[in-house]
Amino acid sequence: MIKIIELASIRIAKYFPTLGIKLKQAGMIETPDEFVKKTIFTSFYMTTGFIIFLASIFSKVKFLIGLLAVLFPLMFILNFFYFIKIPDVKIIKKKKSIDKEIIYVGRFLIVELGSGVLLYEAMANVVKSYKEIGK
Repeated sequence: MIKIIELASIRIAKYFPTLGIKLKQAGMIETPDEFVKKTIFTSFYMTTGFIIFLASIFSKVKFLIGLLAVLFPLMFILNFFYFIKIPDVKIIKKKKSIDKEIIYVGRFLIVELGSGVLLYEAMANVVKSYKEIGK
């Protein structure tokens, strides 16, 4: 069963050609195949848990339990596409963090260079002081 999921994750990863670049930009160390495999498992567990939760709520109504069985694939696909966007969210979060710090970094550099510190040392101080920009 796991071998089938590994093969499916390799095929699915080919449909997301920019996933490898996005994973690197987001600072995630996984390969696209591993990330897709993890996303498939996460989507399956999330969908199963949600279906079990809804089944416990609708246990008195037989028609709705049958409807949940039909909704399972749809919910799985929606969860998969939701979780595959995690690198995009992390990239946006990093971008916002850098956008917040860039003004202060500029001021910091002006003060450092104005006080006679060498450019190399000023940049080294920026890396130490501002972690997100220093990466």
